[in-house]
Amino acid sequence: MKVFTLIVIYLIMMVSCHKTDNEAQNQDAAGGHDHGELAILSFQDGMELFAETDQLYAGHGVSIRAHLTFLDSYRPAEQGILYSRIVQGNNVPDWLPLELAQAGIFTGDIIAGDPGVCYFEFLYQEDSVEVMFTSQSLSVYTHDDIAPEGEHHDGATFTKEQAWKTEFGLLQLSPRDYKRAIHCSGEISISPGNLVDLIAPASGKISFNGSNLVEGSYVRKGSVLFTLMGTGLGQDNIALELTTARAEYEKSQANMVRKVELLKIGAISNKQYEEAKAIFDTDKTRYEILQSQVKASGIVITSPVTGYITDVFTASNAYAATGSILLKIIKEGGSLIKALVPVTEADRINSISSANFKLPYGSKIHSINDWGGKLTSVSRSVDSETGMIPVYFSISSPELIAGTFVELWLLSDVMTDQIVVPQSSLLEEYGLYYVYVQETGETYEKRLVTLSDNDGMNYLISGGLKAGEHIVSKGAMAIKIANAMGAAPVHSH
Repeated sequence: MKVFTLIVIYLIMMVSCHKTDNEAQNQDAAGGHDHGELAILSFQDGMELFAETDQLYAGHGVSIRAHLTFLDSYRPAEQGILYSRIVQGNNVPDWLPLELAQAGIFTGDIIAGDPGVCYFEFLYQEDSVEVMFTSQSLSVYTHDDIAPEGEHHDGATFTKEQAWKTEFGLLQLSPRDYKRAIHCSGEISISPGNLVDLIAPASGKISFNGSNLVEGSYVRKGSVLFTLMGTGLGQDNIALELTTARAEYEKSQANMVRKVELLKIGAISNKQYEEAKAIFDTDKTRYEILQSQVKASGIVITSPVTGYITDVFTASNAYAATGSILLKIIKEGGSLIKALVPVTEADRINSISSANFKLPYGSKIHSINDWGGKLTSVSRSVDSETGMIPVYFSISSPELIAGTFVELWLLSDVMTDQIVVPQSSLLEEYGLYYVYVQETGETYEKRLVTLSDNDGMNYLISGGLKAGEHIVSKGAMAIKIANAMGAAPVHSH
């Protein structure tokens, strides 16, 4: 019987130990970590402070762990000093410096005062920068009191340490203006008047002179593109070209003088005079261009406009004949986007001010304004082929390929005081959309939202969110994945 009893005790101890080990393993697998019972979250001057500590008891110390983050980049504060103190009524103690334990994390111990209501203050200093943070009201208990349990949150967990290592961002919601969008398709084209041919003014050999002339290159008006050299080319010598141009100019000039006298006495018609004048103008222009451009080394060819090179028809050391096309350049602002608006949106068409668009060879949504584009015209008639109303935007970029179709969101009438979130904040499941709303510094509520409109970049929210809340604007998918795997990250204690 004694032996049996010892065996039973041994088995109970083994089961108990196995259970304890499993619980520890399960906690590790779930990424669990001991949070303080009290959580402090404060935003100030582009920074976020999240601090954890235990319930406060009069005259007793607690450990505090404060996380400090720059909101613009969502990266931890890696230098500077963070002070803390507990304020009660008129009792304002001296600042207690916290230790920078690791990037973004400051730790230290602090003693609570008398029972009652208090709040934490934090002061961050770096060079000449000072930022003050204040907590919510907190209670200091006696040891005879039964302090309430810390607030529990069922939301997804994502620690600061993990957020700092990924692309992450928070956005505080505030009412703003929103321009309703007309979703439609369109086509990229080039305005004929904005496509410029650069023609060789004389015959000669092309020298690029180190210039990088390739399709898509941006050139400014007057910038040197290459040199046209005629030396050693016999009858195509540039000096000869200049001499010939001058002779033709002087000949047509003399002819023009004669035509003027004949016109005065009615010996020729206005048409004959205009024909002579056209020849004279052409010869004069060619001679003046050659005269201004010809150097000892040849003719310096410059860009006639500011824009983008679309085609190159020559190469360094290649021969170019007079009148041959060397380059094609699209003037800056020389492309057009033709949007086709459904007739059902005709009542909103006059309020269109700008547009966002998506190219077929990329996933990014672009703004017309960011590309220096603008609305140029709104048609007053329906396109005979499509039955749509054309709306035109001018725009210029080497990324635009004429003839391709684009997806557009035309920005029209303004709605004031709206809740708007970026596309990057939204996640979708089974046709339902949700965002992560920050509960504490490291917990986030999965909140269903109602969408009523979008401009390609931003979504208009008609339900589920309210002003003042902080949502995850970047990194929502990282939170979803981390919690779906049951591996919320552990603090690096």
